[in-house]
Amino acid sequence: MGTCVSTQLAQYLDLSPLKTIKLTSLHGASLTSVYFMDIVLPDGIVIENIMAMEIETQSDFDIIRIGDFALFNDHGNTVMSFRLPSSNTPIDFAKPE
Repeated sequence: MGTCVSTQLAQYLDLSPLKTIKLTSLHGASLTSVYFMDIVLPDGIVIENIMAMEIETQSDFDIIRIGDFALFNDHGNTVMSFRLPSSNTPIDFAKPE
């Protein structure tokens, strides 16, 4: 399991990289720092020791922000859903239905 952390956030949190890896993206290949982080979700659940690769944010390429994006677990399989345009109705999985 892994995620990304922006350079700005890594600097703000004063994170210390554990290693450097080669990251290949649509912008080409480059060396990037890797951190291990604990992530605390709004409902208090803590996900420990998540590998986070440092990336420079490119808001011009942030497709997720123009629609509705969700990930689901379907019997151990990750399922992605994306809707465009956005319904502008937030989904809160922590709220009882």
